[in-house]
Amino acid sequence: MAVNYKDNAALLLVNPNSREIGDWEPYAPGFRWGNSIYFVSREGVDKLLSINTIRQRLDDEILTCVDAKKMNVFAVDVEWFDYMQVNPVRLIDRNQLIWKAICEGSTWTPLRKERVRHLLKVMSDAASRLNTDLVLQGGSHLGYVRHGGIMPWDDDVDIGIEEYRLCAYLEHLNSIDGIRYGEVIEPQTGVPFYKIWHKDGEIIEGHPYTFPFVDLWLYNCIGDDVVFKNGIICPDSATNDFGEVFFEGSPFKIPNNSIEILNTRYKDWRKKIRVYTWSHRYENDRFIPLSLDIEVDAEGRMI
Repeated sequence: MAVNYKDNAALLLVNPNSREIGDWEPYAPGFRWGNSIYFVSREGVDKLLSINTIRQRLDDEILTCVDAKKMNVFAVDVEWFDYMQVNPVRLIDRNQLIWKAICEGSTWTPLRKERVRHLLKVMSDAASRLNTDLVLQGGSHLGYVRHGGIMPWDDDVDIGIEEYRLCAYLEHLNSIDGIRYGEVIEPQTGVPFYKIWHKDGEIIEGHPYTFPFVDLWLYNCIGDDVVFKNGIICPDSATNDFGEVFFEGSPFKIPNNSIEILNTRYKDWRKKIRVYTWSHRYENDRFIPLSLDIEVDAEGRMI
């Protein structure tokens, strides 16, 4: 049966993002819950006002304070109010504060951004010499389409290369002074991919590679689709030549049906920013799981 991947009314996640499974909203209880009316004592207000870091929704912050035994809460269900009948309200000022907190929590210092851009230039130049396409993949693909580059909270870069081009490409990288690469097995799939990094980058405790690094994923063109070795399918992406874009200052490729591909990977990427907890700088959970409602234009770029 043919599937219309452009049908946004029946958005089909062909490749559900593993970090979004079970994480529909980053609420403290793990799911969206409701409350609407607060009666807060002066002492409680003082405790809330003492919190100077935007970490989560206000109601979740109250729950966190309760869990830490910093506040007492009394809750009651009443018959005259149904939370499900209330339309969520967009609080513009708070959204601006959340956006500021997201950007300020970025791993990307000027030096780290300079290093990753140099690494990307080396990789792009090598691909050009070998007449090889390097395709933006995953969060980097999303970052280019929606933000024009690396997202402030996404501290790795994902690039795709056609499998039969890999050996010649790695051989060329091996001749470039200061550049290192190594094979890594993706835990979820058991499929190999490659990390590429600077010899003199920042040490990541417990790992042989340094930060920043680029993940290089293998794909093949199967029929009309670009299919990555780990099972990620880019429907209808092999029917036309890739388009060239500049990503962090260097030329890379993206499929010509990028919007449809992102629709099959990220369930609400045009309506919401999601900050995952995983930090590639430390290879463990470090980030606060914030989310923010957004709008994008017809090309998917954030307004």
